[in-house]
Amino acid sequence: MANVSEKIICNKDMDDYKKSVLWSLMNLFLIIGSFLLIFKFNMPRKIILANRLPGPRWWYVLKLLLNVINRPESIIKTINDIYNQYEKSLFKIWFGPFLCIVPTKPEDVCAILNHPNLQKKGIILNPLRESYVGDNITTIDDLQKWKIHRYAAFKCISFNNGKTFTSLISKEAVALVDYFKPTQQDKTNDYEIYIPIYKMHLKIYEAAIFGENVANEIDVNHDIIIQNMKDTSNTITYRIFNPWYFSKSIFKISTFYEKNIKNIIILHNYINKLFKKSEIGKVKQNIDKTKGNTFIEIMEKVDKLTDEDTRNLAFVLLGAGSDTASVTISNIIFLMSYHSDIQNKVFVEQNKIFSSGYPNRRPTYEDLHQMKYLEQVINETLRIRSTTPFTVRYVEEEISVGGYLLPAGSILLICVANLHKSHLYYKDPEKFNPDNFSPDECLSRHPNSFMPFGLGPRNCVGKRFAMIQMKVIISTLIRNYHFHFSEKYSKPEDLIANYSITQTFDEGCYVKFKQRENNIYPV
Repeated sequence: MANVSEKIICNKDMDDYKKSVLWSLMNLFLIIGSFLLIFKFNMPRKIILANRLPGPRWWYVLKLLLNVINRPESIIKTINDIYNQYEKSLFKIWFGPFLCIVPTKPEDVCAILNHPNLQKKGIILNPLRESYVGDNITTIDDLQKWKIHRYAAFKCISFNNGKTFTSLISKEAVALVDYFKPTQQDKTNDYEIYIPIYKMHLKIYEAAIFGENVANEIDVNHDIIIQNMKDTSNTITYRIFNPWYFSKSIFKISTFYEKNIKNIIILHNYINKLFKKSEIGKVKQNIDKTKGNTFIEIMEKVDKLTDEDTRNLAFVLLGAGSDTASVTISNIIFLMSYHSDIQNKVFVEQNKIFSSGYPNRRPTYEDLHQMKYLEQVINETLRIRSTTPFTVRYVEEEISVGGYLLPAGSILLICVANLHKSHLYYKDPEKFNPDNFSPDECLSRHPNSFMPFGLGPRNCVGKRFAMIQMKVIISTLIRNYHFHFSEKYSKPEDLIANYSITQTFDEGCYVKFKQRENNIYPV
């Protein structure tokens, strides 16, 4: 298995990888020395409170730090092992100079994410703030400014706009059907599905944010944009998992900085080109108001939203929205390819919904409400393959949670993926079983044991819009194709996850497609 440094940062350039490892080792000693000095002189209160919390001793940090020259999965596995040991209580773990506190009970997680004094995310997201997205709705710690961004994003992705853009999503889904069409009738073709689905979502968001005319006319190589987004996200991840790179000064003299800047310039040029094309389009033609406002028009009407704010917000809608939806849809198709019984149930439900009128018509907004079993499949996919495995909060002042006093300056690490796979709330949690989201099962467990879009004021503002996208696209694809697993994987677990800002795929996601006959036969 390839090393994360060469994949994420160096694009398999071994020379740069070796340099990065040397930098990591040198800075490892610096961070340990600084860490010990900080402990001795500057954090007595923090240490006293930390020592009262369950969890491994502070020297356990060495095991975590020594893992950084390996894949991020090495650190994730160590955290998972600790999580399983302390699953019935919150626990602490030192990561470099950072005291991370991990709540494990849904009621504690809910209390944290809804607490008015725990809405900031702190230094842990500095690498994200210093990337192409800047200060945006996901990273802002100025809560007054965040409220303005939140309001603008909510207006953009309101349910009414979701309804308006259902036809836009359907149009792109039909184009995706054509892309996956087997080259020979009745032959099963093997496709990498993640990248074409990602491209489709970029087109959807380009049209939703800037208008269909802009999306149709813009001259852009989406393969380059996707690769740059992935590289930049992986750089952010690398900085987070190598805590000495939180220092901007150290990061600037690293082997990754120059490449990261080039990636950021390409992405900024991309968004600027969209903005410029949008402005030209406004001059050339009148906007058809019957199609609803574009996101950018809505953002421009929000008071106190600067041009930079507008660009950053557009970028996070475009980048984060496209990435997370693409990963989830790819996972849904991939998992159904291994579970023909579940795929068949989804198809039967679709046949029932589309039995009246023209069976090959595009889904309407009203059709989506009837897709109950498909929604269970979507939720189970989000549970077993959490797109965003973690979320964080910063403790500004001492606060009591779960019967413990949490010290100021600590970081709350909410392990969403661990909560979703806890045997305390799910029977056979590693098994893909959409019945976990039947009405009876949902009522039988804690409501906050499932939180794919977060909880509280800073939950994902685009969750409803994302659900519309996923339902429309899966409905369109499954009425045209059977999904079969690829021979590249002997079992579903062989699909390797890549830990970045979101969970993506190390070497693509492959599925076989076989065209249905008249769209009426089950799997």
